[in-house]
Amino acid sequence: MSQHLVLPFQLHLQALGKRPGTQQSYLGILGCFLRWADSQRIAEPNAESVYGYLIEVGTRPSVSPQWYSVNFHALRTWLVMRGQP
Repeated sequence: MSQHLVLPFQLHLQALGKRPGTQQSYLGILGCFLRWADSQRIAEPNAESVYGYLIEVGTRPSVSPQWYSVNFHALRTWLVMRGQP
């Protein structure tokens, strides 16, 4: 996992005052997304690739609305931290 993408997010979550469990959940979600992006050969993950991830993974029959919501919020927080729409 790309530490240059993860460590700033961890610090950002701490600065936002997110609870430790939320931080771990969001970091795990970012990790899953980054592994997916790597498998897709996406060199620089961005809003477009997050959207692609949510569409591809989020439309699987086994995915609940709660999964989608938590993943959406975690990845949106990461994008906002990076200054992306």
